Amino acid sequence: MHYPKTTTKTNKIRTAVLSALVGVSSVSNSYAEVIDPLSLNMEAQPLKDALDEVSQMYDVSLIVSGQILIDKQAPAISGSMSTDEAIELLLENSGLVAKRSSTGAILIIQPLPARTEDQQNEILSSSIDPKEGSGFEQEEVEKIVVVGRIQQSLVDRIPISPQELPFTLNVIDREFIDQRNFTVPMEVVALLPNADLASDEGQLGNPEFIFRGYIATTLVNNRAQSLFRGTGGRDDSFVDRYEVLKGPASIALGPVDPGGIVNLVTKSPQAEDFAAFEFSTDQFGTIDGEFDFNTGAFLGSDIVSARLSGAYRDFQFDADQKFRETIAIRPVFDFDFSENTFVQLSISYNKTESSGNEGFPLLSDGSVPSQIDTDTFVATSGDGIDSEDTFIEGQLTHEFLDNLKLVLRGSRQDTSTDYASLSGAYNYNSDDGVPGISLNNPVVYFYTGYVGNSENTNDFVDLQLAANTSWVGQQQDIVIGTSYSKVEIDRQTNFDGEVVGINLDDINSFRAPPQVNSPEPDGFSFTTSELTSAYAEFAIRPNSWITVVGGVRYDHLEQTDRNDFFDETAVATDHDFTTRIGITAQVHEGISVYLSAAESFLPQTGVLESGDPVPPSTGTSYELGLKGAVFDNRISFSAAIFDTTRSDISVFDFQFRQETGRSIFRTVGEQQNRGFEMSVNAEPIDDLMINLNYGYLDIDILEAGDALNPPTSFAKNNANVLATYEFSSGSLNGLTVGAGVRYVGERDSDSPVFDYPEFTVVDALLNYRFSEKLSLALNLINVTDKRYIENPGFGLGLLTGGNNFGEPRTFRLSFRGKY
Repeated sequence: MHYPKTTTKTNKIRTAVLSALVGVSSVSNSYAEVIDPLSLNMEAQPLKDALDEVSQMYDVSLIVSGQILIDKQAPAISGSMSTDEAIELLLENSGLVAKRSSTGAILIIQPLPARTEDQQNEILSSSIDPKEGSGFEQEEVEKIVVVGRIQQSLVDRIPISPQELPFTLNVIDREFIDQRNFTVPMEVVALLPNADLASDEGQLGNPEFIFRGYIATTLVNNRAQSLFRGTGGRDDSFVDRYEVLKGPASIALGPVDPGGIVNLVTKSPQAEDFAAFEFSTDQFGTIDGEFDFNTGAFLGSDIVSARLSGAYRDFQFDADQKFRETIAIRPVFDFDFSENTFVQLSISYNKTESSGNEGFPLLSDGSVPSQIDTDTFVATSGDGIDSEDTFIEGQLTHEFLDNLKLVLRGSRQDTSTDYASLSGAYNYNSDDGVPGISLNNPVVYFYTGYVGNSENTNDFVDLQLAANTSWVGQQQDIVIGTSYSKVEIDRQTNFDGEVVGINLDDINSFRAPPQVNSPEPDGFSFTTSELTSAYAEFAIRPNSWITVVGGVRYDHLEQTDRNDFFDETAVATDHDFTTRIGITAQVHEGISVYLSAAESFLPQTGVLESGDPVPPSTGTSYELGLKGAVFDNRISFSAAIFDTTRSDISVFDFQFRQETGRSIFRTVGEQQNRGFEMSVNAEPIDDLMINLNYGYLDIDILEAGDALNPPTSFAKNNANVLATYEFSSGSLNGLTVGAGVRYVGERDSDSPVFDYPEFTVVDALLNYRFSEKLSLALNLINVTDKRYIENPGFGLGLLTGGNNFGEPRTFRLSFRGKY
């Protein structure tokens, strides 16, 4: 995806890691900040250390070939200067130069001497690819090292350029998150090709996603987080960017879903002192505020830097009874003990209260009941969910010699969730012989007198050793590591009420009475899962235009699922090896082609009807892709075809629970998902940016298994386009206008007579920059007030319940500042 252009006229510096991704994976990024000239007084030192210091002070990541810095020294510099001026002085007499691509990335390269005409003719007439050994005469970087030490990104374990990656990676930065300004900010992820929303079960603003037809795994800084009914997610005020990796990623990230993952990269302290704020509201009465404070020298220390971010959000919606209130705060500290030893510690706290609202059923013919609209609260008055989440994480990095790095990471997450009558409307009677509300008996059902709570803990520790060496004139990289994680989910519940049937004509007036007996929750289920892993990953470069990336991983799982309500216990022990291999070749200047194959291993919680635990799901995936930039980087693109086959996908049996009260899972024997996706970014004229995304997916159930419903409901076709124009001169200077169209095609349901219809949503935006520090934005979400089903039946396509509307027409006004 491409996000708004940042001009050098205002001295905005785009973060280079993300900017590099623009040209090779059609993902935009322009979230960097405006940096005023800083006063520097730097002593002579190794060039790598000097660049590292500048990147911290100016809040910019530099991209540089790892080998060209060896043995190079930087001179002493002092005085007030901009980023470009500082880098130019540091590179003086080094033989290196700094370049900016059209996306704004700062690339440090070593150009070859100019060739004579005879040398050029000899190269062009030979059978050797003229790019081989041609150095950096183009603006794209062949091998890169990111100057920085925090391992949060999906690509920073091994120093590798995005153009070398043999898979699809998309990055969504804060500027684009703020530009689209959805009520649930994370929903911008669904704009990517072959991406869709699955559900936001507690209506807490922490949705699940489907990538390439499979439920996606959500990570925080490359580690899994617990998300019971949507609780436990990070607040958007903590997030620097979203990274989306498509396809299996088990080698690098542990057992995750083969459709892909979304990684939330959190904010880190910067060298610059600043204070930033954002305030938003809408026509429903929402009050939404964020803050972000940073100090490069905490309490005057030259070792410690700190950043404090957080938010207060009081969201109101079209339905009067629906609300969501959040308090969030996250301090993070960096300890720069020496040039070789670095520590980061953080703690984030979220408290959220929500009215709940788990959706509604459709009529048996698939239509939405006329009595239900976006202003209808389809839940009982006792519905509600309170969640508290604490996430502590730390990282130690120590560099040995010049080519060896040790990384120790750890985290603990504690989530407490209390809920009362947490259910929407449903109907499992199938009176018409098919799922949904009977046309002749239009009744929906609600639970009353239902309370429960959940206590979740997630412990994680990871130890890595990364090394690089030079071979055949190229940098070769390898990382080995081991990790341990333990997840415990303790659920308690009690039911002291009844199931109440309500005619659809009374749905807006009926609300169940509050709890009478207020029953205390009792033991219901307990799950504990321990995973011990070892892995190795490498990047081998036999020459300057081919990169081979691969790895192997071993996982050992021990899991216990205990159901006290039915006095059942299932114990499982499993293990598996997974592998991944991919090759990327630069076939033309700025254009690469890649081919990859990968395996996946995904533990699953729950119990089968037999009482046995749900087995892990395994899968294989193949992908062929093309990415690059043409026409002087005016057009960048990525395209891929893929084939993923997965076995033993677990599906919760909602109807069985309704009939027996017992919670069980069933499995799909084998499923094959094949498709195509592409993204194109274009700048046909200055200041006009156009982004186009398209995805196609075909799902085949090769072996049905015993699951009654498909594992997901996903559209064959999905597409979106966004166009923005920034006025850079004249009386409208500082104004950005834009419009976007989102399209989702037909999606399958659990009914043989109905498919969820296609829908198209139109958005518009206006943003005015008063100065470099203040801006005002107006977002018109769903301009035509299109009524459509966004979450189809918990993401499964169930007519019997769990359906939710997309956001109605919403006017969001936002005021942002930074000092």
